[in-house]
Amino acid sequence: MNDFPAPGAYGIEDPHRPGISYWVVGEKGLTPFPLTAKYGPQRPARNAPGTSVELRRDQVRWWKGQVEEYRLEVLKRIAADPAAAAAKWTKGTERCSACRALFRAGELEDSAAAVEEPLTGEQRDAMAVALRRAGHPEQVIAAALGMSPTRVNRVARRAGIGAPLRPKNGDRT
Repeated sequence: MNDFPAPGAYGIEDPHRPGISYWVVGEKGLTPFPLTAKYGPQRPARNAPGTSVELRRDQVRWWKGQVEEYRLEVLKRIAADPAAAAAKWTKGTERCSACRALFRAGELEDSAAAVEEPLTGEQRDAMAVALRRAGHPEQVIAAALGMSPTRVNRVARRAGIGAPLRPKNGDRT
């Protein structure tokens, strides 16, 4: 297939079920996002009553053929309009379609979800707290939200994440 899409992340109307499915094209080829997503034809049941080994093998072979056709259709849809597929990814996941990093609203050109106004201080602080609770390091959060790591750390501590802040006079009581 000569029209293989460039590495990146894409969202398309799923050819198998209603809705949008998210895909990453990279070194390993085409992978679903998140990795636990179950897009496409469902695998046949493992131990269906009355199923012989031969019948099970035939079902799995048929299913693998269906999966191949499905994945080819996904690649065709991405290759048909990569910019629109990248915009669907950005709108649906609020992540950059090139590097898959979280972004601040209004920061990306390919974002259909981008808004005109930048985030307010309170919105940034709330996002920093939520990301810190999820276990992301301060440096990553700071880079994504345009804050200093110290600010991220202070906001998180005020929200009860991490060690409590010391009073300004130095007392530890």
